[in-house]
Amino acid sequence: MVMKDVSASLFVDGAQMRVAHKRVLAAAAETHRQFAGQALQGLCPLKHLYAFLSPAAPGNQELDANRLRDALLSLALSLPSIQRLNPSPPAPNISDVDVDYWRGATEDEAMQEEHGFVWQAILETIDVDLAGKRVLDAGCNRGGFLRLLADRCDIAEGFGYDPASGAIEDARRLVGDRRLQFEAANTVPAGWLGFDVAFSHEVLYLLHDLSTHAADVFAALDPGGVYYAVMGVHTRSPLMVKWHAANKQELHLPELRDIEEVVGTFRAAGFEASAARLAVRFVPTGGHGHHDRSQLLDWLDYYYDQKLLLRFGR
Repeated sequence: MVMKDVSASLFVDGAQMRVAHKRVLAAAAETHRQFAGQALQGLCPLKHLYAFLSPAAPGNQELDANRLRDALLSLALSLPSIQRLNPSPPAPNISDVDVDYWRGATEDEAMQEEHGFVWQAILETIDVDLAGKRVLDAGCNRGGFLRLLADRCDIAEGFGYDPASGAIEDARRLVGDRRLQFEAANTVPAGWLGFDVAFSHEVLYLLHDLSTHAADVFAALDPGGVYYAVMGVHTRSPLMVKWHAANKQELHLPELRDIEEVVGTFRAAGFEASAARLAVRFVPTGGHGHHDRSQLLDWLDYYYDQKLLLRFGR
């Protein structure tokens, strides 16, 4: 972002203002997280920007144009100092794609419905009894997997986080009386500790900083805890190699990783690693491109052979 980019955003109203406010708030929160605990001389405007824009701050029930303008200018004026402290800023986070949903409200809902047969395969593959366990879901989207675990596996508690705030709002709305909690976050929220089991489904390929993710999940698990991570988007998956190449720029994806690289990253974080192929039964012929009959056998190869369940034990 440069000053001319900021100045183009100064005059907004109505829905545009609310969108701009949300994006600035997300950017400020992420920057605050990245630089927390450092001596940031000259960053006083940025230091207070998150609290300044927070809807919970006094006087923020309604955001006016002057308030948004001042916040944007404060952020812009802080950028030179940020760049000096961090000359190689991190790559865009997956939350940059859409602060509300991964692909969109309708698309995210359809995606969760399509994942049902994969979730069933996960439960038939894992080697832990989930009854009475505290469970973490990294990249939970609308919370469907945790609702399944609460309904069928009698988990003690479930905690899910995802950077898509709209999806998290949906998850909270759908929780009912289940013992589930959801937070909009890019990593394991502060204070989320003592988990017996953690899960993620096609999250690892999205992460630019896989080492930090591995360390965060390791810290969140109790000794003896297990992290099950489903990963089919990798260098040995021909369909996903094509998909990644077609979507890398739009979705701000990192370079495609090899499974051995992923396993090495988690071992370096302190995990013991093993792997299995998912116990997939019937694969629906609709969704995920299965309507293209010429590729049906390729999709079966993907689900039966290339979509792996990685087991990381603490």
